[in-house]
Amino acid sequence: MSVAGQANTFINDLVPSPAGASIKNGNYTASEYSLISYFGRANYSYKGRYLFAASLRNDASSRFPKANRHGWFPAVSGAWRIKEESFLKPVNFLSDLKLRLSYGVTGNYPTNLYPYQAVLNPVNYNFGDVLSGGLAPSGILNDQLTWETNKQTNIGMDVALWSRINFSVDYYKRNTTNLLYTIPIPAVSGYVNTFGNVGEIQNRGLELSLTSVNITNDNFNWSTNFNIGGNRNKILHLGTTDADIITTGDNPLVTILKVGQPLGMFYGYKTAGVFMNQQDVLDNAVMKFNASSGPGDTKFVDTNGDGLITPADRTLLGNPNPQFNYGLTNTFKYKSFDLSVQLQGVHGGKILFLLERFIGINNPASNQLSYSGLNRWKSEDEPGDGLVPRASIQSRGPSVGLNEGSLDRWLFSGSYLRLRNVALGYNISAKMMKKLSLRSARAFLTAQNIFTVSNYVGYSPDGNNFGEQASIQSVDYGTYPQARVVTFGINVGI
Repeated sequence: MSVAGQANTFINDLVPSPAGASIKNGNYTASEYSLISYFGRANYSYKGRYLFAASLRNDASSRFPKANRHGWFPAVSGAWRIKEESFLKPVNFLSDLKLRLSYGVTGNYPTNLYPYQAVLNPVNYNFGDVLSGGLAPSGILNDQLTWETNKQTNIGMDVALWSRINFSVDYYKRNTTNLLYTIPIPAVSGYVNTFGNVGEIQNRGLELSLTSVNITNDNFNWSTNFNIGGNRNKILHLGTTDADIITTGDNPLVTILKVGQPLGMFYGYKTAGVFMNQQDVLDNAVMKFNASSGPGDTKFVDTNGDGLITPADRTLLGNPNPQFNYGLTNTFKYKSFDLSVQLQGVHGGKILFLLERFIGINNPASNQLSYSGLNRWKSEDEPGDGLVPRASIQSRGPSVGLNEGSLDRWLFSGSYLRLRNVALGYNISAKMMKKLSLRSARAFLTAQNIFTVSNYVGYSPDGNNFGEQASIQSVDYGTYPQARVVTFGINVGI
């Protein structure tokens, strides 16, 4: 609930209260929602070798219509500690060996409070040349809205060798059904979109982790932790017709949901360099976006072969999802000193540098990227790299404004390796702490985001300005760079 008041046009400053104003306005809004849950769990262990667990959860949310408010979400899991079997107990180098299997169901509800209701909003209407007020539904009633459901299976194995090396591997498969999503609809309905359950998405992945104690003695210790994981997602269904859903994040950003493809594929125009000279323009007239296109302008690919460059030529441009993520942490201890070094990286996937719509098109009205300006087409004798168009104040592409539309040349590799964190510490000796009457004392120096290895043209290869939208990922629209932070401190216990 919120209450707001506003007052203005005071006669003087003597009455410091809204009561002294000539014009007063107020506003009142209220909302409510509820979630109630029940949960039960049972565990069983037989001789420490066979482990079982089962749970059942029931959730009820007011964000669904009464008929669909309750959701049942069961889960079962089991593990077999093979190392505890008699035939493996004599194997000394094998410290542990365990197999795991689990299956579970979870549910998601909408983030907005009244997604299924056609909430009434105030509107004005010209009725007989008189402005009249009224109410109109803000959306389409959907009394069939139900829980988004995730069904996941996981198979894993844990291995420990010589009590120094620990290795885990997990494979999972998750199907998300009754996906909650805002669906574009024809404007003739009176609305441009509606909210509902639209389809099914599958995620499959493999995750590996390795922890090792490399050296250990009285003065020096060195341990390593490495992990790597990759996820593959695919859209299986989109509503009853499996029709594509095109999402516009910000002109000219466009992504698409398409059956058989990963989530949030970039969607736009393919290019084939620039027209080198007038003869190139004449020989490839089909690749002109409009009649005024000339030497130094972008060549567009006629993907549907109709002899024209139109929105129908937009096609899949790239996948924003990385092939895998990884991390490596090494920890060292030498007497009273300790050092931790953490690396983190991503391999594969595309990132769209959306700022190129302004600073990568060689418009002299604004600052431009150096590589764009240096590699632009200048003349037939100075064609640049053959990819960047000439400088011009005019828009020469399929979007309105100072840009050329959503182009494949604005996509860059999302791969990078970052030195994420380095921490150096020193623990004051027990003898010194005793003299100082201290229980503990430690000095430390840490540095974060020290450097990043990447070919990306923007500030941060992991930028994502539209992260709240699941269908729009890996879009950099001027993401602020990762700050390099250096911290020094002393922890003292008395």
